[in-house]
Amino acid sequence: MIQKISKALTKGDETRKLLIHCTICSRTDELSICSANMCSWDTSKDVAVYSEWTSKTVFGAVQVFFITHRYSK
Repeated sequence: MIQKISKALTKGDETRKLLIHCTICSRTDELSICSANMCSWDTSKDVAVYSEWTSKTVFGAVQVFFITHRYSK
């Protein structure tokens, strides 16, 4: 899953860096997930996206941080 996301997002734009965080786990009545992320970026150029998917048996979440390289023009 991470490879597919990475390939789709980096086509033709090598000046940006990205971080992809993917969580996939079995869904139970006791499912509890805690996650924290921190990043310093330029809010006029950089983006963070979160998406989640659930079914009766699986929980999945993807976070993508798409960051402009500091040495790019």
